[in-house]
This record gives sequence, C-alpha cells and structure tokens, in this order.
Amino acid sequence: MTPNEKVIFQQVIESLERVLGQRLDAPLRQRYRDELGIDFSKRLPAYPLETWNRAVRLAMEALQPGVEAKAAQKFLGRRVVETFRETLIGKALFAALRVLGPKRAVVRMTRNLRTSNNYTESTVEETEPGQYVVWLNQIDLPWFDEGVLEAGLQAAGAPGCVVEVMRHDEKGTTYQVNLNV
Repeated sequence: MTPNEKVIFQQVIESLERVLGQRLDAPLRQRYRDELGIDFSKRLPAYPLETWNRAVRLAMEALQPGVEAKAAQKFLGRRVVETFRETLIGKALFAALRVLGPKRAVVRMTRNLRTSNNYTESTVEETEPGQYVVWLNQIDLPWFDEGVLEAGLQAAGAPGCVVEVMRHDEKGTTYQVNLNV
C-alpha cells in the first residue's frame, strides 16, 4: 500500500467475515485468498479500496445469488454495520453515536465513516427539520452505503430512519436521509 492509497481498515473486513458466517467455507475462503489477497486467518491493518469493492461483490454473490444488485448491496451494507457494532471500535463508536443522537451523527458523517476507512469525505445539508441531503465521495457501491447509513443512523437513535440514493456518478453519491419516519 502506498501512503495516499484509499484503504478500508481491518475491522470492516472482520465485519464482512462475520456477515459471511457459515457461508465462508473452505472454497469461498480460497477464492478470497486467490482472487483478492484476503486471508481471513491473517489480519492486515488495511486493504485497498478496490479490494474491498471486489470483496463486497463476492459476498453478495455468496449470500444472495440472483438478487438484484441494489437490494443485495443494501442488505449487505446493513449487515456489515450490525456486525461492525460487535467490534471493539464499533462498540465505542456506536456508544458515542447513541449519546450524540441521530441529528448530530448525520452532521459528523465524515468523522463517523473515517473509523472504517481513510478517504471518506461528505457534505450534509439539512433541508428541513429531520431531513438531510448527504453527499459521500468515492462510492462505487451506492446501495451498500445506503444500507450502511440507514443501519448506522437507526442504531444512533432513529429507529425509523430511511435513506435513499438520489444521484450517483463517478465523483460520489447523494442520499436523501429522513430521520422523521
């Protein structure tokens, strides 16, 4: 890895491993090793963003074969957050988010997501009380992050929160966030 390389931190790979659970049998472990260089028995501090994107696609294939990409991405994003909450860093982050509450969690989006990677940038605009437009850079799997945002904000204290992709292009993705549902 180079100093400026965009990376995903180990705890996110650990969460993906937990999501895969029993589906992560010997042949699938071998595919992760051979095709992506991810050896779940050897922990590296970080993995390149492109490796992560390919790891998510392989997990979608293993967990939800034949399911539409949008639905499979969102499901996996939600599940990764749920298992990330079980990690040491995740427990600390979500304890802080519950204290802050969902509105402040939205405003601190870049800081929150930086616990999982070194590259996320965001902008947040409150369009009306409890309604936000959130833009995230470098999103290759926009509906995965839709699931991440929704599950994260629900865990922060907005149980009915709904997040939807508004726009997606090569620079990033814009989401509509509704905390009032």
